[in-house]
Amino acid sequence: MWSRRIRSGTKEYPNEEDLIRALLAKLVQRGADTSWAHFEVIAKGGWFSNLVSGGQYYVEVMSHGAHELELNLGFDKPARAKLPAFPTGWKKIPGDLQYVLPVGDVDALAIWIVKAFESVAERENQRITGWIEG
Repeated sequence: MWSRRIRSGTKEYPNEEDLIRALLAKLVQRGADTSWAHFEVIAKGGWFSNLVSGGQYYVEVMSHGAHELELNLGFDKPARAKLPAFPTGWKKIPGDLQYVLPVGDVDALAIWIVKAFESVAERENQRITGWIEG
């Protein structure tokens, strides 16, 4: 089951952190291991402009029960070098850019996601969009 897509820069979610915190709170509340939140950067031109301009960076957060979240990052190699440092309490999963972190780090995660998108931003006036699946 998908939630509706929401975006930052609206009356309900004026900034990126508000949107991320709201979706992560819903994700944690569900508590289902099959649910995940998806975040991506959308240019002000909208999703179609995004589609035409090529793939965008994304962040996925999956619920691992009541105590942990899994972070999956969709950034190419050049962008990975620009990402902010990962907090020390986040455990790296071998392989791709995946980390496991405690649910209590939701605020730190929201700030980290915003900084990650800002570090690779190529255009001004971008906003974050997101939804929950599962």
